Amino acid sequence: MADQWMEAYRQLPPVSRTMATAVLVSSVGVYTSLLSGYWFVFHPQFLWRFPPQIWRFITAFLLTGPELSILFDTYFVYSYLSQLEAGNPRFSRKQDLLWYLTFVGGAIMFLSRIAPSHLLICPDSVFSTAITVPGKEEDHPCTAGWPIIRNPGWSVVQMMNYLSGMGYGTFLRALILAMCYTVTQDQRGMKASLMFITIPAPMTPYAMLAFNLLFPSGVSNMLLQLLGLLAAHLFDFLTRIWPEYGGGRNLIPTPAFYSTAVQSVEARWGVPSPAAGGGSRGPLPDSWRTRGTGHRLG
Repeated sequence: MADQWMEAYRQLPPVSRTMATAVLVSSVGVYTSLLSGYWFVFHPQFLWRFPPQIWRFITAFLLTGPELSILFDTYFVYSYLSQLEAGNPRFSRKQDLLWYLTFVGGAIMFLSRIAPSHLLICPDSVFSTAITVPGKEEDHPCTAGWPIIRNPGWSVVQMMNYLSGMGYGTFLRALILAMCYTVTQDQRGMKASLMFITIPAPMTPYAMLAFNLLFPSGVSNMLLQLLGLLAAHLFDFLTRIWPEYGGGRNLIPTPAFYSTAVQSVEARWGVPSPAAGGGSRGPLPDSWRTRGTGHRLG
């Protein structure tokens, strides 16, 4: 039985299964206090330490929300990413998908740096004790529930965060919405069900944004996901809209060293390419999705 499960796992699209597994393991480890969330969150000052803690560029995209969000966020990561990897011709090569994740993730972090945000994001459930603000010896405990800090005694560093807009320490939910946007852009004319409401598939990311308002701290989550929407649209504009409708060229082609790296890994480990069309082609599972009226050809 275990061998069958492992074989089924190996048959999943490699990039999707790897990231979904990393998200699930990291989030479960942090929320059960087996791992320290301090080593996952991102702040620019971590990069000025020696050695620079550059792994935070990746780990900041591995933490879900607490409780049931661990399951739902992990599911959405695999669902949308597998649709891009196995069902979208724009990402038929692994290096193209990895470049997409790199560009969109970098754009999300850049936008969070320049866009003014009046909500400091620090999921206190990630930290079992007070967190230490980078560059300072004093502790600044997160005293509020997910994901807002309510600390009337702001330090200089916290005020700098407030003025610079760098209040977000994790970005997975923004990446999920970015992938949802990219997936649904190729599903015009299709329908999707969200919370028992049938909507056009391309409207799914906007519905997810509005859905945040039904929950506490929904505004801050919506602002974070909005960064993902902007980043995904920027990628779509530079790689598809401008070349097709503006008469230009792809302004951000996949770097050559991505292809070299992927080919080296495949040659070393013998990673097979996923079968084309193997992924689901809707923003939600097939059982939750309906198509429009069919038309007979010929």
